[in-house]
Amino acid sequence: MDAALDIAIDAGAMLVVFGPSGAGKTTLLRQIAGLDRPARARIAVGGEVWCDTAAGVWVPPQRRRVGVVFQQPTLFPHLTVGDNIRFGIAGPGRGSGPSPNVAGIAALLGVEALEKRHPRELSGGQAQRVALARALATGPRLLLLDEPFAALDAPTRARLRRDVRALLHATGTPAILVTHDRGEALAIGDLLAVVVEGRVRQTGAIADVFGRPADAEVAASLGVEAVLPARIVGAAAGIVDVAVEGVVLHVAERDPLAPGTQVYACIRAEDVTLETGSAITASTRNHLGATVVSISSEGPIDRVALDCGFPLDALITRRSRDELRLAAGARVTAAVKATSIHLVPRD
Repeated sequence: MDAALDIAIDAGAMLVVFGPSGAGKTTLLRQIAGLDRPARARIAVGGEVWCDTAAGVWVPPQRRRVGVVFQQPTLFPHLTVGDNIRFGIAGPGRGSGPSPNVAGIAALLGVEALEKRHPRELSGGQAQRVALARALATGPRLLLLDEPFAALDAPTRARLRRDVRALLHATGTPAILVTHDRGEALAIGDLLAVVVEGRVRQTGAIADVFGRPADAEVAASLGVEAVLPARIVGAAAGIVDVAVEGVVLHVAERDPLAPGTQVYACIRAEDVTLETGSAITASTRNHLGATVVSISSEGPIDRVALDCGFPLDALITRRSRDELRLAAGARVTAAVKATSIHLVPRD
């Protein structure tokens, strides 16, 4: 693991550590918590050094005042919900801060009526809520979440995400969430750290990182469907002309790029709209003739694979698909705003 993560997380804010499975996200989280002891590292939170292998510094996990919630709730089966939540409040990891409002935390997470039950009597969503309440009841200075919503059904997952956001704001607890789910990152995060092959490749505000990936590898890990080799062929009046497989795209100029520069043109599927005509609006600078290659269902959304002279995906609703009468082989116009294409210089 070769990760350098240096970022300020405000009280009540969420940093999402994002990347594909096996990228090293959970290893990073476990090292921050002190559950894994790295061979070579320096870990400091809020100016307090928790690990410095060069200096021989090691603060054990129970003294770090960190709450941890895993994908599985890991509750004590012999304790009731109430005893699970209260566990550790007076322990060595409690610290000297004010006592947390345990009843308030339980109420915010909707588990106050479950106090007398045992874990075996809980649903998956209820058990995860209890695990979150237990982690927050110790008054942690930092909450670490390792894909805690992954095993839940979609409605439970959405409700719990909203409740966690509200609870972090209410308690002022900063949090770090590990996930490989792009929708989850966008739904719950304030900040983003992208991890690829054991390295933190980019950090920043969620919108900034998703909107302007640092390079093609980061863009691919973020789920930017089209990462297209391209070349700058001209620029004028704030618009850059970019050639992709012989097709010229018009891109809003963010950084000066000289003609001839090799770049990747990054286009997200949700930024592509489909038309059966060729009407042009003032804000859209690219209208590409395309053939529908295939259509696949992703729940209420359909993914349309297109051949525009280069491969491109679009996401549309089922109603739009029916209204446009789309089918494989159909001819359409793919519209992409100049501001929706991001250029990444390539070596």
